[in-house]
Amino acid sequence: TSSAKPTAPSASHQTASSISLEWSAPTVDTGVSETGYRVYEVSVDSSPTKTYSLEYEGEAAEVELSSLSSGTLYTYVVSVMSDAGESDKSDEMTASTAPGVATALVSTHQSSSSITLSWAEAPVDTGSAVTGYKVYDADGALVYDGRGDTVTVTDRTTELNDLEGGTTYTLLVGALSASGESDRSASVDISTCSSAPTALTSVSQTTTGMVLSWSAPAGTSGEGDSSVITPPRQG
Repeated sequence: TSSAKPTAPSASHQTASSISLEWSAPTVDTGVSETGYRVYEVSVDSSPTKTYSLEYEGEAAEVELSSLSSGTLYTYVVSVMSDAGESDKSDEMTASTAPGVATALVSTHQSSSSITLSWAEAPVDTGSAVTGYKVYDADGALVYDGRGDTVTVTDRTTELNDLEGGTTYTLLVGALSASGESDRSASVDISTCSSAPTALTSVSQTTTGMVLSWSAPAGTSGEGDSSVITPPRQG
């Protein structure tokens, strides 16, 4: 006789374009040993009639199914192959890919020590809802984790603080769900405003004006600047 019906597969890892499945071989008391497995995607049309599309056939009890659509829920079953034929299909399991890529990452405000960001919602079709966002720098270091936001974890804005004045930052955003993290967005280069100048002093004064001098802020060229200030004429 053919092999016993296997248990349903489980998802071991998901990305925006792939789902990794694994399953256990059924116990065999007598009969023919397994020679391989088949994984089918289950879809339902308007009838509703179920369609089983073969996605994998092989000896390993695991597979990574790739080239999937982001933010989409998929249904799978597995069967066991032997010299005696194919077993009954397992119970169905569902798994979602991670969300699509967040877009329209822009800065809405900059100061000498902060950058305020906003972005468009990451697309999700039938898959797991977005549960938060992360912002990364060009080196992949995490600079913001929206899952700790006490207002709403799906807020699509954040203010990055304690930055250096007059500095360009390269930033990207990723979306998270119960099914994993999306691919990261296109990067944007955003500069903070220059820091405040320092060492403002009066160099000389006359009855009609004064000469001021100051040091350029860090990150700008030059050793200093000066200007003649003439008070407005009275009367």
